[in-house]
Amino acid sequence: MGFFGNLIDALGKPNLADPVEGTAQVVSASMPPHKSGGGGMCVMHLVVTIPGQPSVAVRKASIVRLAQWPMPGVVLPVLAERDDPHKYVILWDRVPSGSERGAQQAAQVASRLNGADQRAASTGAGAHAPRSGVVFGMPASISVNGQPATDEAIVAFEAMTGIDLNGDGMVGGRATASTGADPADDAAATGAEDRLRRLQSLRDDGLVSETEYQAKRAEILSGL
Repeated sequence: MGFFGNLIDALGKPNLADPVEGTAQVVSASMPPHKSGGGGMCVMHLVVTIPGQPSVAVRKASIVRLAQWPMPGVVLPVLAERDDPHKYVILWDRVPSGSERGAQQAAQVASRLNGADQRAASTGAGAHAPRSGVVFGMPASISVNGQPATDEAIVAFEAMTGIDLNGDGMVGGRATASTGADPADDAAATGAEDRLRRLQSLRDDGLVSETEYQAKRAEILSGL
């Protein structure tokens, strides 16, 4: 879909005869413009979920403020047709800005750390016990189709996005540089074949487009 197709998609609003509130999980989003002071065209792949209907994978172009630019893993509020979740509108007025998300995430991290300190104190582990899974600036929880994501789903999303979503020091099952793992051991542990299988599964499930699939596949194969 070219620029004009994206513009028509962004400006179009479906008529919802029987709207119901739901969510749209962001699987991927285009990069924000570098030379725009206010916002720009954002092309996203989403999974829309409403009560009583199967979740659906959709592609959506929207004109988005830079302060609200979505990232993979973020859940957006939507209104959708009760009998057809393919017809929906994103409620951007309910989407917090980046600074607001940062404040929310900081409060959530502080709450989790305080809870960990209290548990450590009660077990005698001490307030300085190592804490895992803390990732600043990332979504505090990860969900797929409106439900908590399984380990397999998180690995697949990380392999596609290249982001450590759950803060375990691994991206798609591969150790990041911060873990200090030997690159040779890492390559032996996680082969290109596994990454290609996960990528194909994402395409088959409609979570990535054919163009994204081919580009990522070529990237994986070029590393062999």
